[in-house]
Amino acid sequence: MALKLRVCRTDEVPDGEMVGFEVDGVSVPVLVVKMDGTFYASTSMCPHEDVSLLDGDNIGTTVICPGHAYEFDVTKGTCGHDQKLRLHTYKVTIIEGDLYVDII
Repeated sequence: MALKLRVCRTDEVPDGEMVGFEVDGVSVPVLVVKMDGTFYASTSMCPHEDVSLLDGDNIGTTVICPGHAYEFDVTKGTCGHDQKLRLHTYKVTIIEGDLYVDII
């Protein structure tokens, strides 16, 4: 059974943007992207070379690492540059305006 951890209020993430949140029980900030009203969450650490994605950019649901410009799709965790790399994504649940992620 997954553990649900509260990350933020849904109104803290503007549509089309990404925001990082420190969460008790998670070693690196949780990255949250809101696109067209849908929320996606992942780790904020690039799996290529442990660079913070929070300093990068996002284009829609694609997060671009500032280290080497690797692109990750936060809806699936896939990398456009290297199919072997996966960004750890979290299942998102919204409860009464609060965003939770499942930690397995």
